[in-house]
Amino acid sequence: MIASPAFVILQRKNAFFYQLYNRFRSMKRRLFSSFFFIKGE
Repeated sequence: MIASPAFVILQRKNAFFYQLYNRFRSMKRRLFSSFFFIKGE
């Protein structure tokens, strides 16, 4: 099966957005943990 260029581009875009989303999620988690740590003291 030959993948069309559009499909390949879409796949790459999805991978890029997924990476961005994961980075944002981990950043948010770090922010929340530090916030609760400061709040707990």
